[in-house]
Amino acid sequence: MQSESITELMGALNRAQLAMVPAKKDSENPFFHSKYADLSTVWDALHMFRTEGIVLTQSPQESPDGYIVLDTQLTHAASGQWMRSRLKMRVSKDDPQGYGSAITYARRYALGAMTGLVTEVDDDANGAMPVKPPQGKTFEQKFPAKPTLVHPAPKPTPPASVPGVDLGQDLADKIALAQSVAECAAVGNEIEDAIMVSDEDKRALRVMVSQRLTELTVPAKAKKG
Repeated sequence: MQSESITELMGALNRAQLAMVPAKKDSENPFFHSKYADLSTVWDALHMFRTEGIVLTQSPQESPDGYIVLDTQLTHAASGQWMRSRLKMRVSKDDPQGYGSAITYARRYALGAMTGLVTEVDDDANGAMPVKPPQGKTFEQKFPAKPTLVHPAPKPTPPASVPGVDLGQDLADKIALAQSVAECAAVGNEIEDAIMVSDEDKRALRVMVSQRLTELTVPAKAKKG
C-alpha cells in the first residue's frame, strides 16, 4: 500500500540506504549460543532515515485469535508521501507474554523488510582468520552421562514458587514440565524475550533451565550405554 505518488519518498529512501550500515548482532541467546540484533539496535541503525525526514511508524491492528497483525509505515515528512506494509504472525502462546513477544519479533522483521536493513555478526575480524577448533565445552562435557542412572527421569512436580511476578512462575512451571531439550530451549527463548521479568529473576530461571536440561539429558545418555 502506498500514496498516489512516492517520488519524493523514494529519493529520501535512496539517500538513507546509501548511508545505512548493517545492524550489529549484539544480543545473545544463551540457549542456542547465537547472536541477534534486538529491536533497540535495529531502531538505532535506522537513524539515517530520520535524518532524511522519513518517519517510521508501527501499529498493531485488529487480528484473529492466536495472531498479531502489524502495520509498518514509512512517511516522508516534507511531502506526506507514504508506503505501508502489513505483517501477520502467529503467537507462540495465547497470553500477554506471547502476544508481546510476537509483536517485538514482528517489529524487528518488518523494519528490516521495509527499509532493507540487514544484520551482521561483529566477529572482530575473526572471519578472516584460520578456523580454530572450538574452545568451549561440548554438550556432552557440559552434561556428562551418569552410568548409574538407567531409567528416564520422572516427570517432576512444578516448583511452588519462583522470585518475581506471576509470569516468572508460569515460566518456571514450563521449565519443570519440559520433556525434551527442544521444549527447554523454547522456554529459554521466552525468558529472553520476557519484558516483564527482572534480570535477577531471569538469571534464576536460566539456572532452572540448565538443571532441567541435565535431568533430561543424563538419563537418556546413560540408557544408551
